[in-house]
Amino acid sequence: MSIPVYDAAELRRAVCFTHLIEPLRVAFGEFSHGRAQQVMAALWPARLPEDGNVLIKAGCITGHDIFVVKAAPWFRSNHAAGRPQGGLVTAFDASTGYPVAIFADEHYLSDIRTAAAGALVADILAPPEATAATEPLVAAAWLHPGQHITAVGADDPGKCELKPRAFGRADLIAVDSREAAADNGSTRRALQAGALAPSDLTEIGEIGAYQRDPGAITIACLVGIGVQDVVAAETALAAIGAGVTDAVTPAQEPGFTPGSAPAGSSRPVPLGRPGYGRADQPHGLCWIDRKRGQP
Repeated sequence: MSIPVYDAAELRRAVCFTHLIEPLRVAFGEFSHGRAQQVMAALWPARLPEDGNVLIKAGCITGHDIFVVKAAPWFRSNHAAGRPQGGLVTAFDASTGYPVAIFADEHYLSDIRTAAAGALVADILAPPEATAATEPLVAAAWLHPGQHITAVGADDPGKCELKPRAFGRADLIAVDSREAAADNGSTRRALQAGALAPSDLTEIGEIGAYQRDPGAITIACLVGIGVQDVVAAETALAAIGAGVTDAVTPAQEPGFTPGSAPAGSSRPVPLGRPGYGRADQPHGLCWIDRKRGQP
């Protein structure tokens, strides 16, 4: 059996993060209503834990044609050599379990599905900006009425962007998965410190039409879950099957300015695209409201 393999260059030509925003809106709803599943685990195969890890994520959505298993590594040796990180995403037939495609994506699909989730939260809550962290960047005293923070990519227990007390200032705390949030990132530390209870967390798929209070403080902590990889793989396969070879990023679109919607779209996009998964970005990202956020 011959399995098609698509490399990062092919994927960049076929799909960009704006293509995933609306499919993710649906997929998060499916997940929060029990119609999707995801699993994740972390391995540290390097001699020293800080020299590299591999995140294994898998997801399926009921009624969809494929399910996905992803291996997403980050190794210091690649960073030092200026190489892209390796890894791959494999799509399987949901009715037979046979593999139907392999994406040797150099983390590209993870990059764009992470950016798309951040853009979706920005659409629901507020416009963000990005920076990277392994230790808490955001203190409770920095938060002000009307502020929004989106923290993305803290997908193991060691990554963290927000101090536990920051969550106590929030009127809404959004996560992609309660279970994943309990085991990873800033939310894990806040739960362990008693600064946060599981009942304080609202999944993105549960929010629906959110009427924002202009004075509310909102926080979104997105670990990144397997259903996002299903959406990325489905969208890439559809684009490649349709012969798309000129996917346009928002910055390339005529008349695009940061923070505006792409041409023909009513949805806002992030002020900055996160670099999650690049050779120089091994950590989680914290997106801070440019107008109100602190350095």
